[in-house]
Amino acid sequence: MNYSVGDPNGFHCVIDEIGAMVHRCGDADAHMIYPFFERADGKKRGGIPICFPFFGLSQSAFADVPQHGWLRDQRLRMISESAITQGLFFIGDSSGEDVSHYVFPHISYSVLHILRQQTRAIETHLSFFGMGPGRVPLNPAFHPYFPCDGACMVKIGNRTFTNFPKKAQCVYITDGDDIIIITGKLTILMKLQGFGRRACVYLWSDAPDQYFCVEPVFNPVELFNTEEGLFLNDNAHCELSMILTCL
Repeated sequence: MNYSVGDPNGFHCVIDEIGAMVHRCGDADAHMIYPFFERADGKKRGGIPICFPFFGLSQSAFADVPQHGWLRDQRLRMISESAITQGLFFIGDSSGEDVSHYVFPHISYSVLHILRQQTRAIETHLSFFGMGPGRVPLNPAFHPYFPCDGACMVKIGNRTFTNFPKKAQCVYITDGDDIIIITGKLTILMKLQGFGRRACVYLWSDAPDQYFCVEPVFNPVELFNTEEGLFLNDNAHCELSMILTCL
C-alpha cells in the first residue's frame, strides 16, 4: 500500500509500506528523488531504498541474505500517520514472516519519514534495536536516487564529482563536510546524523543520463562483520538519519 504525504498539488512524497520506501518526492516543477520503477528485467530502480542490515554484496557468514539486505523488500507495518505532522512511522523486525528464514540475529527496527513542506525537505530516520542473543553485525545505509535533469554532480566539502560509474566509488566524509547534490533543476543539501567516524558515500549509476545515486553508508563495505565494523549489543539502540533539503 502507498501513502501520500503533503499537498499533492505542491511539495509532497509517496511512501510504500514495502521497505518504507519513498517512491517519489518533489512537486510539479521538479523531482527531488528519481521516481521508483521496475525495469523489464525485474530490477528495481529509483526512490529511496533503505539498506539494512548491511549495504552491498552478501558476505560468506550471511550468504543467504540478498544484496543490500532485506528491509527494502520487507512489508513493514505503518503504525502512525496522525500523531506526526506530515510524517509516517513504520516498524518491523527480523522475526517477520517474510524475512525470518534468513540466518541473522534478532533485531527490531523502525523507519520514520518526515516531510517539511515549508523548507522543501524530507527526513528519513532509521532506528534499530539489538534483541539478542549476542552481538549483531550491521552496516546500514540509505540509497537515494537523484534525477539527472541536465546536471549530474555532487560536491563533498571542497571536492566535486561528476562521474557515477557502474562500479560504485567510495568517498569518505570528514566532519563538517557539506554534501551538495546538483540535478540541473534542483540543488539539494544532504545532512547525515548518527553515522560513524568512517562514514562514506558511494557514488553509482547504471543510467547516468536518467539518475545517479549518492549513498551514505555507516562504514565502507569491507568493514562489515569485522572488528572495525559496527556491532549492536543486546538491548542496545542506534539511529541514523538523512535529511535532504532543496536549497
